[in-house]
Parts: sequence; C-alpha cells; structure tokens
Amino acid sequence: IECFKFNEISFFNHQGLFKGVVNKGVPNGYGVLLDCINLCIYEGQWENGLKEGWGIYHTYEGRYEGQFNEGFPHGFGIFKWNNGAIYKGEWFNSKRQGKGIYIKRNEQSTKNFKKISRF
Repeated sequence: IECFKFNEISFFNHQGLFKGVVNKGVPNGYGVLLDCINLCIYEGQWENGLKEGWGIYHTYEGRYEGQFNEGFPHGFGIFKWNNGAIYKGEWFNSKRQGKGIYIKRNEQSTKNFKKISRF
C-alpha cells in the first residue's frame, strides 16, 4: 500500500487519511489512520503498511484494543461493543479464539473460544 506524503498528513490510496511515520511510501512506526471506506479509525503501530504490534481500532460496532499481527487482531485483546458487552482474551487472525471471557451487561462466561466470527 503506497502513501503519498503531503506535509504531516499522507493520503493513503484514497482509503482515508494517515498521519504518522512513513518509510519508503508506507506506514512504518506509530500512526493514525482515518479509514473513510470502512468507517473506522486505527491508532497504533505499523510495519510495512500493516497494523502490527499494539493498537486501538474503533469501528461502528465498538472498540478493540490489543495486539495486531499482519493487519489483524491477533494475540491478547479487548473488544467493547457499543451495547455494553465485552470480550477479553485471545484472538487469532481477527477471530476470538483461545481462552477468553465474554461479559454481557449482567452475565459473564469464561471458556475456550473456537474460531468465532470476525468483528
């Protein structure tokens, strides 16, 4: 994914606006992406144009804070839905998978999650 730097804001392939560290035309280091196509905001670490390391991802459904690998939530993370539900636990390629806890408004369950849908 190429970035074209313009002052402190880079235009990110018509997807949205990126502000942060750019190396060889792609985000590499800390940066913020306002994604106008998917209506989301990502703030965190980048590596070779992909979300990598720790970051915060805001979507229309809620907010994910945690680890990313090759552009996807992967490792430990917390997702808070707008309806008040929370998942804290392991993620694998953007899916809740592994040990985790899911909390509805007044309920709580701890279990192993197997490939549950992406958010």
